[in-house]
Amino acid sequence: MNFGESIGEESPDMKTSLGIDRTRLAAERTLMAWIRTSMAMIGFGFTIGKFFQYLRESSLIRSGISGREPLYIGLALVGTGLLFLVIACVDHIRFLRLLDAEKHRRLPLTLPLTAAVMLLAIGVLALISILF
Repeated sequence: MNFGESIGEESPDMKTSLGIDRTRLAAERTLMAWIRTSMAMIGFGFTIGKFFQYLRESSLIRSGISGREPLYIGLALVGTGLLFLVIACVDHIRFLRLLDAEKHRRLPLTLPLTAAVMLLAIGVLALISILF
């Protein structure tokens, strides 16, 4: 133990490393919040689109509504959810690269990013399902 160093005190390198890890975890929490928001928008848009498509096909909608407006709202919600998800993924990857440069090593691929990419694929399938 060096002079002036107390027991339980961390070295500056350890503090920097832990700070970078905390920052990376905060970025993952932010991405998970965007995933949650996007998933809600995609799910709600898909539900609106399919519900009114069912009503239109079963002739339960009478005159007054052409049946296309709810479809457009559903498409807009799914599209907006996908757009938010893409922007969040790009921002997360950009931020991880910035942290990689500071830490001088590659950070591992994060689980939330993998989940976001999978949700992006599901959202595209939902969009295609509403359109066709």
